[in-house]
Amino acid sequence: MPEDREDKIEFLKKIFLFAGLDDDQIGRLADEFEVLSFIKGEPIYYQGDPAVYFYLLRDGRIRRTTIRGPHLFDVDMLLPGDYFGEDMLFNRPHREKAIAQDEHVWVLRVR
Repeated sequence: MPEDREDKIEFLKKIFLFAGLDDDQIGRLADEFEVLSFIKGEPIYYQGDPAVYFYLLRDGRIRRTTIRGPHLFDVDMLLPGDYFGEDMLFNRPHREKAIAQDEHVWVLRVR
């Protein structure tokens, strides 16, 4: 699913966060996102990792998890069009939750 610029633009236009942007702004935003693939079980990031990137889920499903003491808890399930990694948008230095996927996923990532 490697996407070209036009594919990214069409996807970003469907994301609620960007609903107020015009075509030029969406195009510039699309240029900033890179498309990545993660295979089943490959970590995207762990709780406590540096919060550097913001992500949009393009394809697949992702579980957001948190660790409390010795226990791992599922927080929610993310579906295509959902975002994650928003810690970095709020200047939080580290990830408050982890991301796990039980299938191959495609994401768009921006710094």
